[in-house]
Amino acid sequence: MKKMLSVKISLGIAGILSLVLGLMAWVSVSYVERQYLEFVESRAEVLARPLQDRLNDLFSQIGYQSSVFIVMGADMAKVVKDNSELSNIAVYDLAGKVLVDTDKSKHEAVEAQVQKVLEGRPQKLLTVFFNGAYHTLIPVIHEKNLVYLSMESRADLIARVRSRILRTFFLLALVSLVMGGAGTFFLLRRLLIKPVYRLVALPKDLAEGQGELTARV
Repeated sequence: MKKMLSVKISLGIAGILSLVLGLMAWVSVSYVERQYLEFVESRAEVLARPLQDRLNDLFSQIGYQSSVFIVMGADMAKVVKDNSELSNIAVYDLAGKVLVDTDKSKHEAVEAQVQKVLEGRPQKLLTVFFNGAYHTLIPVIHEKNLVYLSMESRADLIARVRSRILRTFFLLALVSLVMGGAGTFFLLRRLLIKPVYRLVALPKDLAEGQGELTARV
């Protein structure tokens, strides 16, 4: 009976502890993901700057011609090759139609999503998450021309980062739960359960004529 009471109280406290740890893990993962998103955006902005300048120069020299995007294709491919965290760079028009792309296999899957995002014609950098990757859309404005440079991060890198974060917090929560539950169990037995049972046993012993009348409660 004594042991069962200790176990029940310990399980109850362990349940509360699990809830608190789960909430803390969720908040922590959300915070880390937010920080990672900020890193992705700032990194994409830095890598896109030379491409933005190149586009503006070509627009000034050639105008809004298909040859501009042929030249841009080579520059974009070099940036992707030199930066392993990127999987693709593309340029979209206002309607979300791809003008040049370093990975043509993704046209259909990505283009539909980009079209939805560009319906509002954003004038500032915007990062969206779909198909397992972050897509940072950067507007390139030149006189009457407006196109969007899309810097796509590698989906496998993001999946690994998320998995590492979740695994770390899961292990921390598990260790904290086991240690907290065991500590609570022994603490309860020592400080609460044993004194309560001694208190309950005292009047019983007195009623049976076996108790010590001078004992203090």
